[in-house]
Amino acid sequence: MSFYKVVIADDEQPIRHGLSLFPWEQFGFRLVCAAPNGQAALEAVREQGADLLLSDIRMPVMDGLALARRLYEDENPVQIVLLTGFQDFAYAQQAIRYHVCRLLTKPLDPADLSECLQYVAHTLEKNRPERKPSFSAPDPPLPIRRNAGDISRPLPYPRRETRSFVRTLFEEQALTVSATDALLDGLLEVFSPFLEYGLSSYCRALGSLLQELRDQAAEFPDQAAQLEDALRKAEDDIGKSHSALAVNQALRTVTHRILQVRAVTDFEPNRIVVEKAMEYIRRNFGEPLTLELVADAVHISPSYLSVLFKKYAGTNFSKYLRDYRMEQARLLLTQTHLKVYEIAQRVGYPNSKYFIDLFKEQNRVSPHEYRIFHGTGGVFS
Repeated sequence: MSFYKVVIADDEQPIRHGLSLFPWEQFGFRLVCAAPNGQAALEAVREQGADLLLSDIRMPVMDGLALARRLYEDENPVQIVLLTGFQDFAYAQQAIRYHVCRLLTKPLDPADLSECLQYVAHTLEKNRPERKPSFSAPDPPLPIRRNAGDISRPLPYPRRETRSFVRTLFEEQALTVSATDALLDGLLEVFSPFLEYGLSSYCRALGSLLQELRDQAAEFPDQAAQLEDALRKAEDDIGKSHSALAVNQALRTVTHRILQVRAVTDFEPNRIVVEKAMEYIRRNFGEPLTLELVADAVHISPSYLSVLFKKYAGTNFSKYLRDYRMEQARLLLTQTHLKVYEIAQRVGYPNSKYFIDLFKEQNRVSPHEYRIFHGTGGVFS
């Protein structure tokens, strides 16, 4: 049995190791190179004649988009799948321009990868050149044209990609119209194989996408009527469409409407995300915390968390973290005999001079003076 060749590219060694252990051969693929950056991956794709490249977007030396661009300029037929996070959605339009066939979100779900490999294998098999017989053969019979919607081997509905798109559309606070359009274009590319069996098959498949949008819209009871009207109009427009272009435009219109509705809605799950972020800060305030680290812990983008913090916590992330650390420092000054530099370290400031300056700025007295006035005295400072 012949296998399709795979090159993976990621600068994180644990991810490369994990992907190396994936059962590629079960899906008709064989891993031929695990590269630490885009330049090494580019060389491997060229040398190995790879059929599939699975690459992270953010890498040193050459990132995933630059790698995709180079292969596009080479007219290399390799299928490209990029690994992305919420913060990389602005790059989606560029990925489509370079003929990237899929975007998978990180952390990578093995089920998502399995479904993606089935799609890529289907695409590679479809594009495989037919072998010409070495002997003279009679002309083959004319192919039988499929009726619209006649699928002898039903295509798998891209459920995970659809749900990822729907979740992002309703939950990603920093999502712009242009980024939404790019994500929708990527999703419609995933649905495009249904067009091979006729427009009606394509419409039926996208009808399931509309249903998933309707299910998620149930989280907006105050705007339910507006969202339902938009979804029904999209269904009517799709039913009247005579081209895939018109169908796609109907979907674009309804996603824009959802963005408008969501922008003015106080969405309770967003409040819960902020509460989880605040709880994470309270548990880990002594560690080196950043917006990116906390956002990763609650599984949203840093830009999204920043927006939500201002809306639901009434302050920005940095100020909340600083205020909480100062509150804990005041407690330690009044209730323990720890030295000031030890308290600084405990509340997340390894540089004691910086901690003292910050403490004076917020409390108008030094930690030593605060201890004398409010607690255990300055003997141990």
